[in-house]
Amino acid sequence: MLSKDQTTFEDGSNQTSIHNNESDEVQLNNRDPLLNTVEAASYLGIYPHTLDVWRCTRRYKISYVKVGRLVRYRKSALDEFLNRQTVR
Repeated sequence: MLSKDQTTFEDGSNQTSIHNNESDEVQLNNRDPLLNTVEAASYLGIYPHTLDVWRCTRRYKISYVKVGRLVRYRKSALDEFLNRQTVR
């Protein structure tokens, strides 16, 4: 039997802990969420098609996760990309 506990942090992020009957614990961390292409493009302020083209042509190195045929971007990877693009 699985039980689930949810913890909310001061910054509003959540962490879910799942416990099974053998007392093993699996942590699902929502502090670095996976965003789909539309969400990631919105976060970057570009069109989703532009993000698709950048990924396919490897114009910019933005790491992503493949879940089957789906593409997901970690928010931290998008933040790293923005930091690399920042002119100082």
